[in-house]
Amino acid sequence: MLTRRHVRIKVIQSLYSFFMSKNNDLKKEIHFFNESISNIFELYYFLISLLITFYKYSNNQIKHLKKAKLDVTKKINNHQKIKDNIILFLIDKRCKSNKKKFKEKDEQWELENKYVKILLDELFKSDFFKKYILIKKPSFKEQKQIILDFFIEIIAPSNHIFEYVVDKKLTWEDDLPLINTFIVKQIKSINLTNKNKIIFPEITNFKNDIFFGQKLLKICIKNNDEIIEELKGKTPNWEIERITNIDLMILNAAIAEILHFELIPTKVSINEYIEISKDYSTPKSNIFINGVLDKLVKEFQLENRLNKVGRGLI
Repeated sequence: MLTRRHVRIKVIQSLYSFFMSKNNDLKKEIHFFNESISNIFELYYFLISLLITFYKYSNNQIKHLKKAKLDVTKKINNHQKIKDNIILFLIDKRCKSNKKKFKEKDEQWELENKYVKILLDELFKSDFFKKYILIKKPSFKEQKQIILDFFIEIIAPSNHIFEYVVDKKLTWEDDLPLINTFIVKQIKSINLTNKNKIIFPEITNFKNDIFFGQKLLKICIKNNDEIIEELKGKTPNWEIERITNIDLMILNAAIAEILHFELIPTKVSINEYIEISKDYSTPKSNIFINGVLDKLVKEFQLENRLNKVGRGLI
């Protein structure tokens, strides 16, 4: 779930926070980095809890609607399709074995059930659900597809969810696309042979990636002055003072990684930071960063400063 690119982004954000706030407290910044990584997993559990809340909400609505004197057959049928969904049932079953992780998050969604209602209403109005409701006994594949459609077409792009999530934790704005993509992959992977093997990611499974981020952040901060010196004369038509702050942070991380991580191929590092600049910096920054890194790498090669070994030689 946690990718090296996302770790690099977290490092750049931490660098930006550190140098812009001028707090000079490395321990505090490492703590901020660790917390931002931990929050990624919190967001995952938060969104999985949302899926479970749909399941529980529909179950409760069926009980409530059956007591009503009005003709609510259509509404009951809609909610019955959610209650009977095997994918939601399996996820709920798996969550029950991790009560500590989900109890608080379930309660939060139950308190904010207006979002649950809004999203379910959108689902029930959708063309793909109107077709699904006509299937008397949907297959496992059809039940999985309706949850995928629900997540991809309604939940993931929802402004309501985006605003609610970002309001809870600011760092979740960048994490949301990552988690949405992972949940979609996870739902797709559920099949009849592994339906009882839904695995929730644990932060302990990503120790190497987190250590990589911590080490990179420390090197960037401790060697910032030296890295700035490396940049002098390598920025065509630009003085150091005129480079945008975010580009400086990207270059800082890229140079630190190229020089201090012997197992990571130079080409991989360059490509990663160019891609990050496309999403997080100004237009054409990727061209600027590519040009600067290309010059620096050629210089490092001439000076025999690229001490790559193993996979780093690829």
